[in-house]
Amino acid sequence: MLPKFYFFELSDPKAIIGGQVYKALAREEAEFPDYISIPPFFAFQNTQTFPLLPMESIAGLEELYLFNYNKQIGEWTSREMGSMKIGSLTDIDLQNRINESILLEFIVNKVLPRFTGVTTIGSSELEGLINVGKQKKKVETKDNLATHDSDLSIRSDLDQELYDLIPGLRNSEQKKGSSAVARSPPGITRQVFSIMSNRVLKGDNICIIDNKVYTLSESNDQSATQVYVDKICFNLTERMTEKRLEESFNDALVEILKTKAISNDPVISKHILIRDKCLQNISSPTYKNIGLSVRKNNEQGSSYQICLDYPEFVNRGENNNKFTFPAGTIAIEVAIDRNQNISHSHNPIILGRNKGAFIGDWATNSDVCTNNYVSKYRTPEERIVDYLITVKNVHMSGYFGNVNPRRKMTKSNFQEPEFRKVDDWSDEKIIKKYGSIANDR
Repeated sequence: MLPKFYFFELSDPKAIIGGQVYKALAREEAEFPDYISIPPFFAFQNTQTFPLLPMESIAGLEELYLFNYNKQIGEWTSREMGSMKIGSLTDIDLQNRINESILLEFIVNKVLPRFTGVTTIGSSELEGLINVGKQKKKVETKDNLATHDSDLSIRSDLDQELYDLIPGLRNSEQKKGSSAVARSPPGITRQVFSIMSNRVLKGDNICIIDNKVYTLSESNDQSATQVYVDKICFNLTERMTEKRLEESFNDALVEILKTKAISNDPVISKHILIRDKCLQNISSPTYKNIGLSVRKNNEQGSSYQICLDYPEFVNRGENNNKFTFPAGTIAIEVAIDRNQNISHSHNPIILGRNKGAFIGDWATNSDVCTNNYVSKYRTPEERIVDYLITVKNVHMSGYFGNVNPRRKMTKSNFQEPEFRKVDDWSDEKIIKKYGSIANDR
C-alpha cells in the first residue's frame, strides 16, 4: 500500500483553489481577506467567519510526497511491476497493450472520421507526445499571500502544522512570528502538472468540510456557505466524500507510477502514448456532441464497442396510433486477435433493457431485426458505419419499410406508460416537441 498523501493528513476545513492549498483556522476571526463564511442555522445566530490561509501548492505537496517517500514508493513499484512481469517484451501484457493501441488507432483514424471528417493523429504529433515526457518544465511558484501584522501569529501556527507533518519543509530565516514560506528540498524542480488538480479534479476548485468534498463555483448566494479568496466569492456544491477523493487520487497516482515504471522501454512507452492519445481523442466534444463514444469490452483491451446514441422519438404504428420510444445507444463490437487482425460484429445491439418493433419483447442488449442485412461495403471501417446507421434507421423509422418487425406496433403490444405518452397529442404538438413522427406514410 502506498503511503498516505499529505493533503489528506491535514485537518479540515481545507481547500484547493487555483492549485493552491488553503487551510481554515478552527476559530473565528473577523476582517480577514480570505475566509469561509457559514450562515446561521437560526435567525438569532450570527454568521461564522473562519480565516482561510494559503499553504503550499498542491503540486508542491505532491512533489514533496514523492521526494520524501521515494524509497517506499520505489519498493511498491518494484513489487507491482514484478507481479505484472512488465520487464519482459515477450510478456502477454505487453502484447495486449500493443494490440489495444492498434485497435484504438483503427477506431480513431479509420472509423470515427467517417461520421465527422475529423483530422486523425499524425506521426509528427505522436513523436511530439513521446518526446514531451523527456522534458522537465519549471514552474514559477507564487509566494504565499502576505498577511498584516495582527495575523502573523495565526499564519505561523498554521505553517507549523504543515512543517510538523511534512519532512523537508522548514521555517524560513525570518524573525519569529513572520509568515513562513513552504520550501522544497534542494534539487527539486517544481512542476506545473498536478495529479490532484489535473487528473482527479479536472481543474475544479474544491473545499472540504466535515469529510465532504464540495465543488466551488463563483456565486453570491449569501444564504449558503461561502468561500472568499482574492475577492472572489464561491458557493459550494456537494461532490463526494473525502474518502472517495482519496481513492481517486490513489488510483491516478498508481496509473502514473505504472506508466513511469515502464517508460524506459520505448516499445511499451510508444504504445501507451498512442492508447492514451486515442482515448483522449475519442472523448472530445466533437464526437460527444453527435452521440459517438467507445467502450472497452474486456480487461485485455482486445475488444471495444463503438456506440451511437439516438434520441427519444415517436413512431406511427398500426391504425394510425402513435408511440414514444426512449433514447438509447446502439453498439457494434470491434475486436483484434493475437495476429493483429481486426474484425467486427455484423449485428449491432441496443444497450440496456429495451422493447421495440424490431427488438421484440423486453430484452437486454438485444440485436435489431434487419432481415439479415449484409453490408456491401468493402472495407471494415465502411461496414461498421453502415451497420450502425442501418440499425439506427430501422429501429427509429423502418416500421413501414422492407424489414419485417418482430412485434406489431399496436396498443395491446405496447401498453406500458413509457410508450403511450402522446396518445392524445395532435401531430402538430408531437412535431413541435420531437421534430417529426417517424415512418409517416
